[in-house]
Amino acid sequence: MQYAYVWGTGMWIISSIVGFLAISDDGKILEKRIFGEKPNAENAVEGIRAIEEGRCPRELRELLESLEVREIKTDSETILHIIREKFPDIKIALVTKGAELQQVREAVNHFLVALFGDYPKYVEFANNVSLLLLKEKLREVGGEPDKMIIQAITLIEELTESINAFIAHLREWYGIVFPDLRKIIDDHRQYAEIIANIGRPENMTREALEKFVKNEKKIEEIINSLQTSLVVKITTEDETQIKNIANLILQMYELKDKMEEYLKDLMEDTCPNITALVGPTIGAKLIRKAGGLRQLALKPASTIQVLGAEKALFRALRGRGTPPKHGIIFVHPLIFKAPWWQRGKIARALATKLSIAARVDYFSKEYIGDELKNELMMRVAEIRKKYPKPPPEKVKKKKKKKPKKKKKKK
Repeated sequence: MQYAYVWGTGMWIISSIVGFLAISDDGKILEKRIFGEKPNAENAVEGIRAIEEGRCPRELRELLESLEVREIKTDSETILHIIREKFPDIKIALVTKGAELQQVREAVNHFLVALFGDYPKYVEFANNVSLLLLKEKLREVGGEPDKMIIQAITLIEELTESINAFIAHLREWYGIVFPDLRKIIDDHRQYAEIIANIGRPENMTREALEKFVKNEKKIEEIINSLQTSLVVKITTEDETQIKNIANLILQMYELKDKMEEYLKDLMEDTCPNITALVGPTIGAKLIRKAGGLRQLALKPASTIQVLGAEKALFRALRGRGTPPKHGIIFVHPLIFKAPWWQRGKIARALATKLSIAARVDYFSKEYIGDELKNELMMRVAEIRKKYPKPPPEKVKKKKKKKPKKKKKKK
């Protein structure tokens, strides 16, 4: 079936994770072209890579040829350039905000959920595509493993942000049903496990809770709260949707665990000395901030010490505040748990060892991590012994202002 449209009636060409959709302003799916015969992660990756490289996928070409349309809209600048190059006769406009676009995007979300049957299956498919895309990009930089590290740590941070956002919504939503549970269970993952597996409050028996809560005191608190606090009864549909969100959070936790394990192996293989000093996460963040392992290896210790604190450094250079004593490395336990007056000295010692570690990892690949770590711990012990107490405060003496001489009247 073909569609003839004039400008103003509103046809959108939208790129999704499964293919391309032609949608009207009111959110009606007019036509679609899926990557392959049915949703497939490998086919989706191939199509998405084609778009990223500025090529016109077969599915997009077929969709446009099936529509008798000369004026369309899209929310993707990449799609805009592809259509302008391959279909110069079609007038296309870029729209990145507005009520119409919001309605179109909601239609895309409803279509994807319906296509996969439910939201968790759609998210699982999207996660698989993301991982395959990451692997594809990593293969391209196979000779530069630090680029793999940068991609991995970025994905882990994005997953962490998503988990925090979803868990906040889950706590708020389930807090309407059983408010006391969020006060008793402060561990986010455990909270999601309870809701995903048990569901509504009336199912929270001692036997059911013991599978997920190992603290007997907390189990008692939950059971007592069920009897004393205001618990709202919910429908089966309410329970299903809440459990879907909880399951989604648990899937993201599992994906994050896998990525962290992958990053750990990658860091130990590529940067064993840096990993021995600060661990895979801090080491990966330093490499990303520097722009790569080579760039980190060429930086002096003073720069490594304040990587990640550039804004504070520039403020200090403009005369607004004091220079920072640490950046990304502040979260290292040796610095974070140290008294405030020792942190700058420990940060300097750690940055010095990191500078050596980065150069050895990049240039010689020799493992001297244990030696560097022992030297660092000896220096930290010296700092703790030499500076057990904070320095005395310097009291600035205020200069007395001389009284202004009164001018004599002539």
